[in-house]
Amino acid sequence: MVDIGENSGLRVICGTKGIKTFFYRYRSPINNKLKQLTLGIYVHSVKDENLEPPLGKKKLGLASAMKIETINSNAKNLTDYDKIASRITVLQAEVKERININTDKKKLWLIDIIERSLSEDNYSANDAILAIAELNKMDGDYTPIKNGVLQ
Repeated sequence: MVDIGENSGLRVICGTKGIKTFFYRYRSPINNKLKQLTLGIYVHSVKDENLEPPLGKKKLGLASAMKIETINSNAKNLTDYDKIASRITVLQAEVKERININTDKKKLWLIDIIERSLSEDNYSANDAILAIAELNKMDGDYTPIKNGVLQ
């Protein structure tokens, strides 16, 4: 499987025994040769983790056979090139933007839920009530009252 979009260097090979190998292909800025870096190997299920690849680890040059220090060193060497470093920065910014959820965004989402549930024909009072209660909790206006159990 090959991605032809913005992640055009990312590739996946699915082996016959359920082994999926993820690797990244790029052109070396030094000599313009095609290079390949194995990102990881994933087996089909947890019980198959001890399954050896059909061609053997040495022949495939798998990253899982490398020491962590070697992988970190290779990754550091790749980030020394401006083109690769800028691509990493762009991807990290996209991920950070996607996962950056603060209270303001949550409040906007809850207000949107309230407005949609009030404006649609299939009015869902429960969604609006839950969203209002959550907004009140976030603002500190509402704290649930804990009642003791009567005997």
